[in-house]
Amino acid sequence: MTVTIKTAEDIAGMRVAGRLAAEALGRVKSFTSSTNFSKQRVKHPLEGITVLDLSTVIAGPLAGSLLAELGARVIRIETLTGDWMRGPYNGLASNRTMAGTEGLSINLKTEKGQEILSRLIPKADVLMHNMRPGAPGRVGIDFDRVRQLNPNINYVYIAGYGSSGPYSHRPAMHPIGGAVSGGALTQAGKEAIPPEDADMSIDEIVTVSNRLGRAQDVNPDPNTSMVAATSVVMSLYARLRTKLPQYVETTMIGANATANADDFFDFDGKPDREIPDIDGYGTNALDRLYKAKSGWVFLACPMESEWLTLCVALESKYLLSDKRFTTAQSRRLHDSDLIQELTSIFYLKNADQWELELTSQDIGCVRVEETNMYNFFANDPHIAQNGFTTEVSHKKFGTFWRYSPVLDFSETPSKAGGGILRGEHTFPILQELKYTAEEINSYRENGILDWESVDEPL
Repeated sequence: MTVTIKTAEDIAGMRVAGRLAAEALGRVKSFTSSTNFSKQRVKHPLEGITVLDLSTVIAGPLAGSLLAELGARVIRIETLTGDWMRGPYNGLASNRTMAGTEGLSINLKTEKGQEILSRLIPKADVLMHNMRPGAPGRVGIDFDRVRQLNPNINYVYIAGYGSSGPYSHRPAMHPIGGAVSGGALTQAGKEAIPPEDADMSIDEIVTVSNRLGRAQDVNPDPNTSMVAATSVVMSLYARLRTKLPQYVETTMIGANATANADDFFDFDGKPDREIPDIDGYGTNALDRLYKAKSGWVFLACPMESEWLTLCVALESKYLLSDKRFTTAQSRRLHDSDLIQELTSIFYLKNADQWELELTSQDIGCVRVEETNMYNFFANDPHIAQNGFTTEVSHKKFGTFWRYSPVLDFSETPSKAGGGILRGEHTFPILQELKYTAEEINSYRENGILDWESVDEPL
């Protein structure tokens, strides 16, 4: 995991190289955590922790939602127009990226907006953002100001490329992490990109474009979210152990390098990374989709010890004596021949039959859910028995189910929440900060605050 943690109050070296001097450590004030973890019984792992989240789009907000699942109080601050994720598909994606959090919509470029922020920061254990260098200072959340308002706060920067270096000011949206780590090219398949000088018809260009569109890597932002959420938890633990507030920095580039660690290093004799075929069916004959008599199956049979069992289960012992397939090396050399043999075999029975027969012999084989993931999560009894979904509600979209938290604990369970309206928690949060209802309404009239109404059209 690529995470930088520095215990220094004067960490402005993120902007001025070389300013990380030894005396800075001496200026960091020790503190007593507001939550007595050793004695106070809590319902959820991070109960009592407050996170102030000024990040945008997916990488940061989804990290905040994951922390909310662990019981942290995550207060999101959006602009008056709202986060970008509220736009596409009527904002449905924000139901996940902001699930379980609380929302404010503030104009931080106003004096009163900064006053609200200055009352919030002292109450937080963590502040996190994913703005490029220079931007935090323009909205009042640069490191020095935040630490001045709250010397004990953990400051978490979810960067694209990092806080320094020639690429630090570059934007780093989701596809960038996928491109740098090779994820999109890997998913595109072998020979997916034609030669630069290829003479192509319009139909061929459309085919290639569709193939590359299908290869859009869905992992870069969520990979970063997982690392960022873990970083927050690690920083809280470090603060608890050392009595020192933490500056934490992680990057989208580093997070996706970690997720692609199998191919992120090189050495003499290193085998090439396995790439799916041009149709996206799989990487080799034993790691591949096959069309059955009805439906499709995916076969995952990577172990040499499984080969004999597979041939017996397929009632195809003749494959064992075929010199082309007797060893793993020979099977790789004749991979296309083995694909042809298995294609004929799998077409003899329905997908459900193959799944039942092969899994009963401890061979990885599942029927492909062709209707999409929804049908599996909505109807499969295994999902219900394991509690993989949880019913939540949204003020505009009503009651619906979502997948349950990815982590759970026997004594301090996680919790799932629904999405939030823009600025939905304005009144309760600001009233905690001693603002009156009259002040809150006047701030809205003057373009300092805003919130979305339930009946506002999609």
